Amino acid sequence: MKRLWTILLALALCMALCACRKAPDNNTTEPDTPPEPISSQEEPVELDSFLLELRSAGGSVSPESLAALEPLGQRFQTLLAEEGYLFDSVQITLGASPRNTGEALTGKTVDAALVNIETYIKYADGLPVLMTSAPDGVDLNVAGGSWSAPMAEDHPGWRTVGIFAASSDYGQQLAKEEKPSFDALAQAVWAVPAEGRELDYLNLWLSRQYEGRTLADLPHVEMVEDTDGIVFAAAAGQVDVAVLTTGSATGSGLARLGESTRYYDMVLTVSDGQEALANEAFHSALGRVVAALCQNEEDMTLLKALGCAHPMIAAEDFDTADLQEMLEVMGGTLTCESWE
Repeated sequence: MKRLWTILLALALCMALCACRKAPDNNTTEPDTPPEPISSQEEPVELDSFLLELRSAGGSVSPESLAALEPLGQRFQTLLAEEGYLFDSVQITLGASPRNTGEALTGKTVDAALVNIETYIKYADGLPVLMTSAPDGVDLNVAGGSWSAPMAEDHPGWRTVGIFAASSDYGQQLAKEEKPSFDALAQAVWAVPAEGRELDYLNLWLSRQYEGRTLADLPHVEMVEDTDGIVFAAAAGQVDVAVLTTGSATGSGLARLGESTRYYDMVLTVSDGQEALANEAFHSALGRVVAALCQNEEDMTLLKALGCAHPMIAAEDFDTADLQEMLEVMGGTLTCESWE
């Protein structure tokens, strides 16, 4: 009997202990699992100023170009801030001359510049090239059906110079040859631009293909003032060989005898004057900013007013070796007026 009372007392004690425990609150949820730590982004780079210099359109300063400077500078400042580069002042200027801008780059008095390719080679070769643009093109509509040569809508940031067989009997004869001899080319009547980069790259192509020969070794050369005139002369059979940028010859029906290496109109390059900007991170950010400007119609209008005929495109396999060799071929003097 005593043993039974001991057991009953133990059970009563257990029930009392259980009653003292607080029943769990059904409305209470387990705490959320702590979120994974978010990797902190780099702090914005704060600097006093950023100076970008552009070439002036046509080598002169117009009211349109002056009016475009301030709004474009404001857009640059906004887009650079979005990339994490906060400048107290962003200024865009127009170079007084290609030489002045080139010397400003090497003298580190500007942070970046849009310059002619020739200016870059002569004054800033070795500085990083972030973007390039192709020379301006033309829309041709020469009578003759297949001889119409509209400018392609999509184009890279470079062009090439094409050497084309014209519609004349001798031109068509040249087109059938895998590689005409120089003597055969010397018998042909050539239509070439009166001035410009095409002549420099034609000379480079001739020199490489025919052991140092140049345009000066061809006896029958007609200098034509505009691209339309060259295409028309080729279509009418008035010449045997036509020299055109490949973009200008799109859809012309001309048979290609040869093609030069790539050439450019402008390049975006940066100096190393500010240590905080002389790195790949800023170079990539600046490239994205310029690409964004080129994709915006209003911004591109401003850029065109400042001499950038075509959108800038990220540099692809950029190499200055061609121009360096061209200088040797031409005795140190290029045809393009923008060289000086």
